[in-house]
Amino acid sequence: GSLFLTGFTDGEGSFTLHIRSSDKYTSKWKVQYGFQIGIHTKDIAILEKIQLTLGVGKIYTMGKEGVQFRVESLKDLSVVINHFNRYPLQTKKHLDFKFFKLALSCIKNK
Repeated sequence: GSLFLTGFTDGEGSFTLHIRSSDKYTSKWKVQYGFQIGIHTKDIAILEKIQLTLGVGKIYTMGKEGVQFRVESLKDLSVVINHFNRYPLQTKKHLDFKFFKLALSCIKNK
């Protein structure tokens, strides 16, 4: 389960961080963050296995033939971060993870 999740994320997963102005009249910013894996609907059992392994996240339908596993709360993302600290990513995606982890720690400590 755990090593499978890391390997699958190396190929199909992504860490996202979006920062945008929440209001054109103020200087407030809205930050959205998440971890996701998107695949074809026929492979939904893989996402269910990942959800079971982590114990967090939700699975969403994306169009007619896609499904996506997403983790979006800071609390649940800490589970994801702990997983990848313990079972490190092996591709260049580990750099995305390091940046994502740093950004989330800045958000938590603001």
